[in-house]
Amino acid sequence: MAVTFGKSFLFHTAKTLAKTCLRPASTQVDLQKNYLKLTSASGQLVHADLMWLRDHCRCSECYNHATSQRSLPFLSIQQDISPKTWQIAENDSELHVSWPDGHTSKYEIQWLFENLDPKRATQNLGKMHNLRKLWEDSKAPDVPDINYFELVEKSCPVSLEKAVLSLLQHGIISVIKVPRTVQATRLVVEKIAPPQQTFFGGMWEFGTKTHNEQANHEDTAYTSDALDPHHDSTYFSESTGLQVFHCLERSKNCQGGATRLVDGMAAADHLAKEDPKSFEILSETAIECEYKEPGQHHVGRQPVVVLDPVTRSLLQIRFNLYDRSPMNTLKSEDVRNYYLALQKLARIIFSGRYEVQKELSPGNVVVIDNWRVLHGRTAFTGQRHMAGCYVSRTEWLSKARVLGLI
Repeated sequence: MAVTFGKSFLFHTAKTLAKTCLRPASTQVDLQKNYLKLTSASGQLVHADLMWLRDHCRCSECYNHATSQRSLPFLSIQQDISPKTWQIAENDSELHVSWPDGHTSKYEIQWLFENLDPKRATQNLGKMHNLRKLWEDSKAPDVPDINYFELVEKSCPVSLEKAVLSLLQHGIISVIKVPRTVQATRLVVEKIAPPQQTFFGGMWEFGTKTHNEQANHEDTAYTSDALDPHHDSTYFSESTGLQVFHCLERSKNCQGGATRLVDGMAAADHLAKEDPKSFEILSETAIECEYKEPGQHHVGRQPVVVLDPVTRSLLQIRFNLYDRSPMNTLKSEDVRNYYLALQKLARIIFSGRYEVQKELSPGNVVVIDNWRVLHGRTAFTGQRHMAGCYVSRTEWLSKARVLGLI
C-alpha cells in the first residue's frame, strides 16, 4: 500500500532537518546601540564599532589588495550606520554583515579578535620591546659576528636574519672580513636598507688628509678629541635610525680611539626603577637640539626619553649634551628639576655600567641602533680613515617586518 505525505508534513520535516544540520556557531554576535558584541567560545569579548566595521571591509570594492590601500570613501560612512543582517558563517571563521545600501562585508573572525582586543593589539605592537635584551652591568652583549662573504656575496638569508635580529635584540650588528673600501661598506648596508641621504651626503669618509669631511662640516666628531657617549642627529625632526662605522685604515702610530658604546635603553630603564619622577620629567618634557653651519640650521624638539604612544614602553633615547640649543622650552619653575633629572641620567650613562669599548679595526663594519645605543670614543693620536653612513629607521624596520621578525 502506497503511503502519501501532505505538503505541510514535508515542509515541517525540511525545516527540522535544516535546523539539525546547522552547526551552532561558537562565536556569538549581538547587536548593541553602536556596535556588534562578539563573544568567543572561550569567553573572549570584543566590541566592533559599526563605523569601524564598515571602514574595515576588505572586499575588492572597499580595499585594493594589490596596493594594500583603502578604496572606500571615508566620508561615505554614516555615523548612524546599522547593519540589516549579520551572521557567523557555518564554519565559524567569518562574520557576514549586510549594510542598508545592499553592500555585504565579510570579516575573518580571528582577524577581528586580533585587531579589536586592545591587549592583543598591544602585544603585537610590543614585539620589538619583547625582543630587546638590555645589556647587563659591564658585560658585553652577545653580538654574533656576521661573515661578509655569507651576507653580501652569497646573499645568505640566514645571515641577513641573524644580522637584523642582533640589531633588534642588542642594538648592534658586527660584520667581519669586509674589504676595506667604501663600496664594500655600502654593500653591507644595502643588505639591510639604503644609506640615508642627509646634508652629510650618503656614504661619508673622514679622518685623513685625502678624505676629510671637516673641510665641509664643522663637528667635534672630526677631531681626535675624546667624545662622551651621545646619540647622533637629535637635531633632526626624526633622528637617523642606524649609524654605520668602518675603520678603513689605522696608521701604525695610531694610539687610543676606542669606540665607547652604551645601551641607552638599559640606562633609562635603570633611571625608571631608581627615580621614577626623574624618568617622568625626561619623558614628558621636550627640549631642543640644533645644528648650525653656513647654509644649514636644523632643530629637533622632543623629549630625551621617548615612549611609544600606545604601549608606553621605551621607544627612543635622544641623549646628546653637545647639541642642546638654549634650554628655552622649559618653564622657569621646572628648570632646576629638569637639570637634576638630566644629570641623573647622564651619571648612569657615563658610569660605565652599561658600556662596552671596542677598537674599530679595518675589515669590521659595526652598525648601531641610533635610537638606542650611544657612541663615543677615547682620544687618539695618529691617523684614522673612517667610512660610514646613516640609515633611516623606517627603512630598517621595514626589512625587519619583511623578515617576519616584528
